[in-house]
Amino acid sequence: MISAPIFLGWDKQHLDTAAAWLVENHGEHLHQLTIALPGRRAVRGLEERLARLAPTGGQAELVSLGQLSDQIVDVELPRASDLTRMLAWVDSLQQLSKSDLQLLAANPPAADDLNGWLNLAQLLRTLHGNLAAEMLDFADVILAGDLPGGTETRRWKVLGKIQQGYRAKLEELGQCDPHEARRAAINAGRVASNREIWLLGITDINQLQRRTLEAIGDKVHSLVFAPEDCAHLFDQFGCVDIDAWSGEDLELPLAEETWSVANQPQDQAEACVRQIASFNGKLAAQEITVAVLDDEVIPYLERALHHQGVPTHNAAGKALRTSSPWKLLEALANWVDQRSAHELAIIARHFELGEALGTLGAAAELDDYHQKHLPNTFGKKLLGEAKKVVLLERLRTKLEQLLGGDRNHCAQARPPEEWLASIQRLLEAAWGNRELNEDNPAEAETVGALRKLSDAIHQLNSVPAGLMSVLKQPLAGTIRLLLRETADETLPETNDDAFIELVGWLELRLDSAKAAIVCGFNEGKAPESVHADPFLPDVLRQRLGMADNRARFARDAYALRAINGGNRSLHLICGRTSAEGDPFRPSRLLFQCAPETVAARMRRFLAGGETSGSGEASPDTAPVPLPRRDHQVELESMRVTDFYAFMRSPYEYYLTRTLNLKSIDDREREMNGLVFGNLIHKVLEDFGLNLELRECNHPEVILKELNHVLEQRCKQYFGNDPLPAVLLQIEQVRSRLRTFAGQQAARVDAGWRIVAAETPTPDGGVELVFEEEKIKLRAKIDRIDQHIESKKYQIIDYKTGDNPHKKPYSSRNNTWSDLQMPLYRRIAKKLGGYGEQPEVAYWSLPRTGAEGGLVQVEIEDADAWEEADHQAAEIIRAIRSGVDEDGNWVFASGAEQINDPILAAVAGQGLMEENDGNSDLEVESAAR
Repeated sequence: MISAPIFLGWDKQHLDTAAAWLVENHGEHLHQLTIALPGRRAVRGLEERLARLAPTGGQAELVSLGQLSDQIVDVELPRASDLTRMLAWVDSLQQLSKSDLQLLAANPPAADDLNGWLNLAQLLRTLHGNLAAEMLDFADVILAGDLPGGTETRRWKVLGKIQQGYRAKLEELGQCDPHEARRAAINAGRVASNREIWLLGITDINQLQRRTLEAIGDKVHSLVFAPEDCAHLFDQFGCVDIDAWSGEDLELPLAEETWSVANQPQDQAEACVRQIASFNGKLAAQEITVAVLDDEVIPYLERALHHQGVPTHNAAGKALRTSSPWKLLEALANWVDQRSAHELAIIARHFELGEALGTLGAAAELDDYHQKHLPNTFGKKLLGEAKKVVLLERLRTKLEQLLGGDRNHCAQARPPEEWLASIQRLLEAAWGNRELNEDNPAEAETVGALRKLSDAIHQLNSVPAGLMSVLKQPLAGTIRLLLRETADETLPETNDDAFIELVGWLELRLDSAKAAIVCGFNEGKAPESVHADPFLPDVLRQRLGMADNRARFARDAYALRAINGGNRSLHLICGRTSAEGDPFRPSRLLFQCAPETVAARMRRFLAGGETSGSGEASPDTAPVPLPRRDHQVELESMRVTDFYAFMRSPYEYYLTRTLNLKSIDDREREMNGLVFGNLIHKVLEDFGLNLELRECNHPEVILKELNHVLEQRCKQYFGNDPLPAVLLQIEQVRSRLRTFAGQQAARVDAGWRIVAAETPTPDGGVELVFEEEKIKLRAKIDRIDQHIESKKYQIIDYKTGDNPHKKPYSSRNNTWSDLQMPLYRRIAKKLGGYGEQPEVAYWSLPRTGAEGGLVQVEIEDADAWEEADHQAAEIIRAIRSGVDEDGNWVFASGAEQINDPILAAVAGQGLMEENDGNSDLEVESAAR
């Protein structure tokens, strides 16, 4: 006979009340008790309290509810591991006919798609576990009857066949499924305990747990956090009565000031920070707990609190998949499969591996390589000069050595033990010789990740021989299987400072904090709801006697009532939308109130909440000062393009030409404007240097040569496997060259001949003087033509942009917007042999051929050319002096024109600060 529940009330801290009651009533024989709690966090909390209150006596055995069944149920056969059970499901699935499989999945996995089979197996394993917890199997579902339609009955019969095959496989291996073993043991009466069992704060149990406890009924007791006059709301085990806690007449007392509405996740985070600030420093950080029901809120909340100097601690831990070892293996699997620059870049930037292999500079080489060559995949040989990819080549070689072979080797299907040895070699190479200090949080995380990965490798190596054939696959597949097995693992967060704990909804009830804040208090989160289950819809769950949405509502209704007691401050925050704007509904629990209050609460929710100012600059935010170095600029020579760079943005000139900063984007999937233009220039350079074709006036002959040169250059730059977008761009280049071929033929007919192509200045540049400012100019002139009759020379610069007719000189203002052509003219005269007054022109090759062709810069006024010299002199003087006419730093202007996003960030563009005059969050721990 099960003892009647003992009610401890809900007006005080629950674990404090329970610990005091246990010590007072069972202090002398605590060691004879087994106490089951809802989860491990509650176990730790009670353990700490009992240790303080009863330090000298023996301690009770504290377990989670899940562990309790395993202690008192006698299972005969060894339990199969999680992985073994998954593979047994896969083995059974693969025995089915295609028609049977299509009843479960419209497009069944291919024979070699292990991940697809595992996904399907996971679905069945979850379904099996849900039913087994209620002492049911797939055949029981059919016996329950009333399945909707013949197809659904056939589907459950196929599921039954799969379950039989699964059982047979485990029996063949001499192992058991723990769910079925417990069920068999209960039915056989193999349940016993010589200890007193106490259920503490347990609100819901499944049928298997209920039957287990009934078998030892006289030893089972329960402690309930509710007052005695609420006994009618609970059953004999102290669990919530579903009808009582989900009825329409249930009212949950909740003051209006204890809940609020916030629009998006970042708004919820800021509302939480404001609520903490309202405590005015009266509570220490460890006396405040935040339950986060919506995972999307967590990063915003952590960032908001850390910005205020308040550390947080996520009770759920940090996901293993964010750790350095896990991410390295993920990148490795993708690299082995795809051989893409993106995946190799992740590996190249991995510090521990790079240090161990002596390849720390490979990332910089790869960035440069990617920008120049835009590879789709990496072949056996790298492009370009070998001396520029030394570390990159070493990294590739070392990886092949660690993995045991090249791409073809890694693509072979092999048993897991062969590939696991390669994975271990890689992990040992990165961390085997490093001394990691577990007192350091970052290093402790790495140690924890390596241990969990090592355990998973051991599990893979321990798979029974009868299932090893299922796991035979290429290296990338084995790595992904290892990652799959550890994807949901977490690592404990370490934090030496006082912190605010972030917990789950169901953990909050037994938390000891003096203040509790709930973010994401919305329908589907509290109460939790399950919809669109492909196998067990809510109606079928009710028919089978399984936990359904009503049961979850009852559990969460009691949780809210209990949390709202406990001598704590409570505040609930309801979100209105996701970060993407998807609408949320308020929790139904808010509307378990008097009828006259329901409408008012709904109107309040629909009215919305405060929106954060994130992303909006405050009017009184001071301008961001431009970073600079205190040094004198030594200027002896300049490139011709430097003048335009300074005129467009002095500060960008300072960053790129004086400090020699440049940004490289390894995310580029196509030629940028510079690379695209350089490719066309190189093709035209090669054409211009071909003496045999300078007098050719046949467009088809010219085009044939241009296409030939283009193919050679593309193979040199991009190899045999460029990115798809690059292939399209090459065709665009070909189209522009077709237009150029016709224009070039016409130009020859008009009497013009190429006399020089890509004419460089001597080493160091050509020395020129601009208003007493002596400077060496460096340049490479694209092309110089001469007319065969007039003997005139014409300097030509190719342009590939889409604005070919922009004039560099304005006669109205007597100013130049680009000094390129006047400077080319001065250089040509200095070099000699091209006349005293050579003409200057642009030859544009834009997207639309009709808009392209030669555009001569026709300026007869000598004053215009003198003005160009004057502007050049002013720029040289300004750069050399470092100050403008007003004595200000000459590079400070023009920062607003920076186009490069990284350099723009250096200048403070796009970096907005919010200043609400409330930057200090007062938490007591901050002053301690």
